[in-house]
Amino acid sequence: MKSVILVSIDSLRADHCSFMGYGRETTPTLDTMAREGLSFETAIAPGPSTYESMPAIVTGRHVCNYPVTGESPYDGRGSFIQTNTNRETIAEWFARQGYATAAFTTNPYTGAHTNFARGFDRYEDFMDGGEGRLMRKAADLPVFSELKHVFTLVRGDRASKPWQAYYEDVVKWVQQAPEPYFLWVFLLDPHTPYLAPDEFRDASRLEMYYRNWKLWAAKKWGIDLPLDGESLVSLYDATIRSSDAFLESLREDVPGEPVIAVHSDHGEAFGEHGSFGHDGQLYEENLRIPFVIWNAETTGVVDRPVSLTSLPAVLREASTGPISIPSPDHVLATTLGPERVALRADRWKYIATTADTGNGASDAIGHRRVIREELYDLESDPAEQIDLAFERSELAAAYRRLVERRLSHEREVSTIHHAIPSLI
Repeated sequence: MKSVILVSIDSLRADHCSFMGYGRETTPTLDTMAREGLSFETAIAPGPSTYESMPAIVTGRHVCNYPVTGESPYDGRGSFIQTNTNRETIAEWFARQGYATAAFTTNPYTGAHTNFARGFDRYEDFMDGGEGRLMRKAADLPVFSELKHVFTLVRGDRASKPWQAYYEDVVKWVQQAPEPYFLWVFLLDPHTPYLAPDEFRDASRLEMYYRNWKLWAAKKWGIDLPLDGESLVSLYDATIRSSDAFLESLREDVPGEPVIAVHSDHGEAFGEHGSFGHDGQLYEENLRIPFVIWNAETTGVVDRPVSLTSLPAVLREASTGPISIPSPDHVLATTLGPERVALRADRWKYIATTADTGNGASDAIGHRRVIREELYDLESDPAEQIDLAFERSELAAAYRRLVERRLSHEREVSTIHHAIPSLI
C-alpha cells in the first residue's frame, strides 16, 4: 500500500488555477501535477464554507442539517460539524489499515477538539491547548471578538499562520514516519485576510493590510466602503502562488513516492454575484474547486462534475491501485439550514432557496419548501447571469422535485436523530 498525502487548500477556486485556464501564472507546481496525474475539471464542493464542506469531504457523505446548539455562532457550527463527522473518516480508515497518521491544520473549525482529529496519531492544530474560558467568552462580544481577531493577525496564529511557519515540522514528521503513512495538511493561506509573503505579491505591505482592512470593515462591520475587486484579486492570487510553493517544496523534500492529493474545500467570490468571500452562495465561484491526484496509477482528465464527497473513495483506491472514476448525473451542494440547495450537472445548474414553513416539530429542521429557484445554462452562460427558471419551467420543476426529495430526507433523518436519546 502506498503512502498518501492529502493537501487541503482553503478558499481556492478552480478558475484561479493556471491549469484551469486562468490568465495569470498562479499554480505552476499544481499545473505539473495535474498534467502528470489525474485531474477533475469540474470538482464541486459539498458546500460554500469549511463547516458545510469538510465534514462531507472527510466522511464521503453529504451533511444533514440537524438543528445546531450553542451560545455563539461558533458553538452552533461546532455542533453541526461534530454531528456530521460522527461516522468513519478517511483518517480512521487509513489507521485501520495500519498506516501511521498525522495532520497539521490551522483552521479552528478542524481543531483537535473536533471529530476531524479522530484516527490521527499526531494532530497539530496550533491552538496550544486552547484559549481559556475568558478568551472563549470574549468571542461572543462583538468589540472584543474583533480585537481578538486583530491580535491573532498580528501574532500570525491559526488562520493567519503561513505554511512556512510550520513546514519543517511537516517534513520532519514525514521523514521519521514508518511507511505507509497518511498525512493531512490544511493550508489556510488563500483564506481572508489575503496575507501573502512579500516574495509572492506586487503590492506593498501597507497596501495589503489596507485592502484587507476595508474588506473586513465592509463584511463584518457593515461599513459602506468601496472595494477594489481587482486589488483584492491580486492579493488573493499572491496567496495562491504561496500555497503552490508549498507543493513545490513538498515534492522536493518528501522521500519516497507517496500519492499526493490536492483539493480545496470551497471557492471565493469577488463581487460576481454581489458578494465577497464565501458566505452562503452556491454559484460557481463558490463551489467549483481544483481536485488533483498525483503519483497514482490512474491518470487523465475527468470532465464530468464530481462531488468532493468522492474523495475518501478515491484516496482508498489510489493507495492500492487504479481509481474508479465517479460519474454521477448531477452533484449536490448545500448551505446551512439548508437555506440554499444546488444541483450541478454537465450543462445545467439549479439553485433553490428554501424557507421553513413553521409546520415542523421544534426539535427537527421543520418543513422547508422552495421559495425561489434559479436555472443556468453553463454552456452559454458560464458566469450564471441569465436565469432560465421561468423559460425552462419543466426542467426547473424536475430539479425542484429532486431538491424536495432531499429536504424530505433531511427532515426524516433529523427527526430520527432527535428521537434517539428518548429511546435509550
